[in-house]
Amino acid sequence: MAAAIGMLFFVFLADCVHAQMPDWILINDRDGNRYWMDPNGKIYCSGEPEAAYRPVSSGSIDYSYNQGVSLIKNHYKIEGLLILKSLMALSADSGRVIDVQRKASKEINALIRREGDRYEALNAQASILMFRERDAVTLVNDRMRYSLRCNGNIAVVKRTSRRHSKYEYQGLLLGVNFTSAAGMARNEARGYDALIAVDAERFARPFMVIGELERNWKNNLGADSFERTLFENGDSSKIYGFEDASTPGYSGFEGLYMNGVRGYCARIITTKDVMKKRRDEILGLLKGIRIY
Repeated sequence: MAAAIGMLFFVFLADCVHAQMPDWILINDRDGNRYWMDPNGKIYCSGEPEAAYRPVSSGSIDYSYNQGVSLIKNHYKIEGLLILKSLMALSADSGRVIDVQRKASKEINALIRREGDRYEALNAQASILMFRERDAVTLVNDRMRYSLRCNGNIAVVKRTSRRHSKYEYQGLLLGVNFTSAAGMARNEARGYDALIAVDAERFARPFMVIGELERNWKNNLGADSFERTLFENGDSSKIYGFEDASTPGYSGFEGLYMNGVRGYCARIITTKDVMKKRRDEILGLLKGIRIY
C-alpha cells in the first residue's frame, strides 16, 4: 500500500513539474489552442476534451495531431478520432500537411485494428469534421454526406441523431459569424450573426421528385408564419426566401435537397437588419451546400 501511495505521489509530482518547467513555452495559437512546447519543439497537450468541434488548420496541425493522439490514448476515442479525421480533410497543399496526414492515417488505421467491429459506431459518432483554410471554415458530415463552407466562423451549437432499421436522422444547429479569423471563443461571447439548422435523413427508399421530399418536410415541421418566395426550383433541389411580418422580425433562406435515399432541409435565419447587410453571403452559404 505504501509503495502504491508513493508511486501515485511521484506521478502527481511529475505532472506538476511537467507544467512548470522554466524553459518551456506556453503557446496560444490563432485557433484558440493552448499548449506547452519544450526547447526541442516537442508539444505537450492536455489529452482532455476541450472545445467541441473546433476547426483544425494548417497553422496548428502539429498541436491538433498530438491532441488527437493523446485523446485516444486517454480513452476519449470519439473526440480524438474527430480531430484526426478533420486533419485528413485538409487540402494536402504542403509537405508539412501531407506528413501530418500520413501520421494521422496511421493512427486511425491502428484504432480500426484495435476496435474491430466497434469502430463503425465510433466512426458514426465522429462524423462532423471541421477545418479552416484561410478565412473560411468548412464543415463536413461524412456520414450523411454533405458539406458547407462559411467565410467566417461556424460553431456547432447542438447535434441530435437517431437511427432505427433502414432510417437515420442527424440534425445540426450551427452558429455563424461573418468575420475573418476571429477565435470561436470571441464569437460565442458576442453571439452569432445567423443560425443554420441542417436536418439530414436517410430513408428506406428514394424520393422520385423534390416535391415529395418537400411534402415530407412540411408534415415534419408543421405550419409556421413565414411568407416564402421561391428562388430556385430544380430537379433535385429547391431554395426559398422567407420572412415574418413582425418587427424587428426575422428572415432567411431554406433549401431542400435530395440525393438517392437521402433528403436534406437546410434553413438559415437571421434578423432583417443582418439580412440587408449580408444577403449575398447568406444566400451564397446556402447555395454552397454540397451533397455527395
